[in-house]
Amino acid sequence: MRLRWALSMTVAAGIWGFIGGTLISHRKQQGPEQPAPAIVHKDGSITLERASSPPPPPLPEPPETVARTRAALLNLKPLPTSSQIQLDLVTMKDGSQRITAKGPALVGGQDFPVSVSGHVPKWTVGVTWDGTRYSGIVLKQSGPWIFGLEAGQGRAAAMIGFRF
Repeated sequence: MRLRWALSMTVAAGIWGFIGGTLISHRKQQGPEQPAPAIVHKDGSITLERASSPPPPPLPEPPETVARTRAALLNLKPLPTSSQIQLDLVTMKDGSQRITAKGPALVGGQDFPVSVSGHVPKWTVGVTWDGTRYSGIVLKQSGPWIFGLEAGQGRAAAMIGFRF
């Protein structure tokens, strides 16, 4: 009787885990930022046009410790003296980001969102200790699912779960 109940609960938990993992993994992802026109403000600053064309190459080459997320091209008019351009990265009401520029030589410009794809580790290796014995653990991530094995000192266990 206990075995049948434990088996039923294990199957039910597995089914609910599968359904929950599937629902969580299919959440709506935010797409790429759409092109947007330039906005000229009352103080003379300009929110740059968000371009859909590929961004210009980075100049100079950024160090490896930084991630390039936006690029901007500014159109300037020639001035007889040097001038400064102020650039601000602002977050819009819809959650997107834009570059706002202000300066006496500024005529216009374009803002280029740059996609950043970071490395997501898929494997995890570790050691566990339950107070009396050690075990080794290996986990593999596949989409929202996490599969694992734990083995050591006369015992072994398999694991499955999902990331949320």
